[in-house]
Formats: sequence, C-alpha cells, structure tokens
Amino acid sequence: MIRIAKRLAVLGASLAVCLVALEIALRVRVRGRDAGTLETAFAREWPVPEKGEAQLAHIIELSEDPRIVYRLRKNLRRVRFVGKPLSTSSLGFRGPELPPAEANTRTIVGLGDSVMFGSGVTDSETYLRILEAELSSRFPGLLWRAINTGVNGYNTVMEVATLERWAPELQPDVVVLGLVTNDLGLPNFIRIEEDVFSLQKSFLAELVLERWGGESGDVPEGEWVDREWRLTEDPEQVPEAYRWMVGWEPFREALDRLAELSRRDGFEVIAFVTRPNQRTKAMLDEAAARGFRTFHIGERIRRYLTEHGIEDYAGSELVVGEKDPHPSAIQHRIIAEALLEVLEELDSFER
Repeated sequence: MIRIAKRLAVLGASLAVCLVALEIALRVRVRGRDAGTLETAFAREWPVPEKGEAQLAHIIELSEDPRIVYRLRKNLRRVRFVGKPLSTSSLGFRGPELPPAEANTRTIVGLGDSVMFGSGVTDSETYLRILEAELSSRFPGLLWRAINTGVNGYNTVMEVATLERWAPELQPDVVVLGLVTNDLGLPNFIRIEEDVFSLQKSFLAELVLERWGGESGDVPEGEWVDREWRLTEDPEQVPEAYRWMVGWEPFREALDRLAELSRRDGFEVIAFVTRPNQRTKAMLDEAAARGFRTFHIGERIRRYLTEHGIEDYAGSELVVGEKDPHPSAIQHRIIAEALLEVLEELDSFER
C-alpha cells in the first residue's frame, strides 16, 4: 500500500507539473497574440515592405469612419500577401484602378471579408474579377465593373458601413453580400487584451470547455471555430467602443440599412455563403426576409468533391492550403459561376 501510495503521489505530481506547463504555454501564446491587437499594431509605423511577405498591418490603415474601423491602404502595387501579389486602387479596393463610369456602365459592388478579398489568391483569381471578365465577354457592349471592397476580418456591420460611404460614388446596380460564420463578431485583433498574469481564471480550462463544450450547432460538423471568434462575439471581451457591432441585433440592423439603401438607390442585393451551416443559414434567412436574393454553393462543392474523387474538403484543391481554409482559385471560379447564374435570374438583368 505504501508503494502504491508513493506511485500515485509521483503520478499526481507529474500530472500537476504537466498541467502547470500547459497553462504557462497557453499564457505565453495569449501574450504573443495580444501583441497583434489593433491598438498595439497601430502604435507604430508599418511601412509597406518592398520585398518579402507583408503582414496584415502592412496593408491596412485606420479608417476615418469609426464604423469601418480600418481599411486597405490605397495604391498598393503587387505587394506579396499570403504568398500572392496584391494591388489596390486609389480608392483602396483590391484590384486595378476603376474605369470611370459611363452611360453603358454596369457596376457590381461586393461586400465581404477575407473570402471575398481573396486571401491566398491573386487579384485576377478572385471571384468578382472572374465574374467581371465573364460578363465583359458575354456582353461586350457594356462596361462592367465588379468592385471588391472585401477586407480581411470585416463583419457585416463594417461591410454595410463601407457601402454607405462609397455608394454615391460607385452607384452600384447590384450589391453582392458574402456572409460567413464569424460575421456576428469582430476581427480577431479587435479585442480586450487578456491579463496573462491573472490567477482568477485558467486558460487551459477555458480552452477545454470551448473545444469540447461549445455550441456545436453553430459550426459545420467536424469543424472547430478558433477560440478568438468566440471571444470577439462576447460583448464583455470586446472593447467598449465596438460592443454595438457585436451580435445578432447589429447584424439585423445592418441588413435593414442595406435594404433601405437598395430601395433608395435602386440596386438589387444578392447574399450568399460558401459553406452552409446552422448559423449561416439563419443569416441567409434574415437576408431573404428583406427581399435579397440568396444562395449557397454547398451542393456545387459536394458535386465537385464527388466528381474528382476527393474525400476530405480540408486540405483539398478547393482551399488555399491544409492549414488555410480560404477558397482557392478553383473555388473562386465556382463561386463566380454560381453568381453569374443568379445574376441572370434577376428581373433587372435584361434591362
């Protein structure tokens, strides 16, 4: 019994040491992550690198509009970001300079985040650029402009605020709203820095609860949402200045403003998601209730996987990489094809 007790004591001590080590490691990780908050990032200058890979802080700047928070820098020229060249126009939108609007101009404005922005693909591989090229080929008598206002991390409130800012100048005929799972929250780096020296909570316990005790119905089966998404949807974890942008009510209010702009300026709205799940389907229902055209590409993705004998979506040719789930150039083309079909169904398309 004494030997067993000693062994149990050693085992318990070893387990305790391991748990303490894990707790310390998590606190170090959080400390490093907090160095990337928005306030910390813009406390110093971030000149655009002439060579090498740019970080997000290199390509964004604070917006004069507090609802938009930050925006892409203007006039970037083939900066490498997520392994691909990135350019922006004089208005700060991804892609080449916009041609001036003429009588025969048709303008599509995209509102979205990193998916629409095209994280991990080139300017010309984004689905809005593909859509623009296809429309120009089919209808050469018209000047088509597909304007990509998507920025990494944007939520729906920020996206609609961007349209409110630029709608008088861009004069859209159609607005495309890309919806994703984390559109109810804020970008990961807009959050309250966590006190890694506090003994009032365990970071390890929080991680365990979030991984295995979270809201499984909110995310696709088999997919785990990064814990920062959950934190930024909790008003208590969001800086006070941004709490009004978090949750379902701000999301619905943003859709209401978009519907009002649509009626006032006479453009139609198409809302879609790439990977349907419980949350994004609820978002599409909200969009449909306001008269927007809605769709998702879930069936197209499943068909592609089946036709190409791909068993696992994650890490397939449809995403940028095994650890980067953003749509690849192939998936951007699939989105463009789906968008074109929906556009052709609009009552105003022939006009």
